[in-house]
Amino acid sequence: MTRSTIKTLPSELLEQLQAWLRDPTISQLEATERLNELLEEIGEKPRSKSAVNRYAVEMNEIGEKIQQSREFSPRQSSCRKPMNLLIRNRSRSWLTRLRNWKTRQPSTKNASARLSNAR
Repeated sequence: MTRSTIKTLPSELLEQLQAWLRDPTISQLEATERLNELLEEIGEKPRSKSAVNRYAVEMNEIGEKIQQSREFSPRQSSCRKPMNLLIRNRSRSWLTRLRNWKTRQPSTKNASARLSNAR
């Protein structure tokens, strides 16, 4: 898999491109032109419109996933809390039963004596 030519940009230029892509008043074409002007000034090769578009699409997809996870979090946490309480209460109940069961169990000698007497 080839590395994105956009991701190889110096960090300052990458941040500037991200800002341009987030700005609704600037088109991708204009952002590409501005980026290529800056690249030309520092002696770098220009980036293609396709590379900028691929990066913008990737950036939008990541942004949408983050937004969806933020929207899902409150609903998830509202379900998670009662579920955690249920699990916690059930485990306490089972642990209590297990402790009681262990304390009620006769010793091995008494159990074998009872079995032999029952026959």
